[in-house]
Amino acid sequence: MAGSRVRQEMRSGRYTGCPRNAPDDSYLMNIGLLILELFISESHSLKDKRMVVRSLRDRLKKFNVSVAECEYQDLWQRSTVGVVSIASNARVLEQTLNSVLQASEEILERNLTHHQIEYL
Repeated sequence: MAGSRVRQEMRSGRYTGCPRNAPDDSYLMNIGLLILELFISESHSLKDKRMVVRSLRDRLKKFNVSVAECEYQDLWQRSTVGVVSIASNARVLEQTLNSVLQASEEILERNLTHHQIEYL
């Protein structure tokens, strides 16, 4: 019966995702987004670019983050990669994204042209 109540609340827009008896701040989620802009001058094809992006994605797996190429999929020397992490503690989230940025700078070297960190 609880599942049908949740479905009703979702349809009506009243569903908050939290149990009714939980304090408001006990389900606080911190979301962080790291945007990496790349220019890969040595790339001569989409295949070359994909190898660089795939290598970055594979090496960032150890940080337990989500990584996706977000823009310029059809250009062979340019890419924008988004890295997202979620944590209950804002300090842990900040440390994670800073560690990912530092690792990305080491991996990409001169191919990283710009970065931006946002907290939602």
